[in-house]
Amino acid sequence: MRSSFSDWVRRAVGSKSSKIEDKDGPRYPINSLEFRERRLADWAFMIGDWAVAYKTYKSLCGVYENDKLHAYVGSANEMMAICLLMLREAQQLAAKTYGLYHTHTHP
Repeated sequence: MRSSFSDWVRRAVGSKSSKIEDKDGPRYPINSLEFRERRLADWAFMIGDWAVAYKTYKSLCGVYENDKLHAYVGSANEMMAICLLMLREAQQLAAKTYGLYHTHTHP
């Protein structure tokens, strides 16, 4: 869903990528959709919404691969891996908590 939305916005704006080249290498400007989408993923990660963060990082991987920014793909993949680990930990903790509530409320 997010990927199709991003694609729709890019078509509506009329550009495929906001990537710019400078002396430090390729990057995205602050007002670009890619930069804002990365910021959204990072904020979702920071507040603990790892599912949204994972989906957003995954969407960004496709954009970064199209722009041939391999370092960006690598960093997004690392964040996706951390999100998956955190999701698994959260599910295990929820199951443990449910088990504790169940045993203490139903002796």
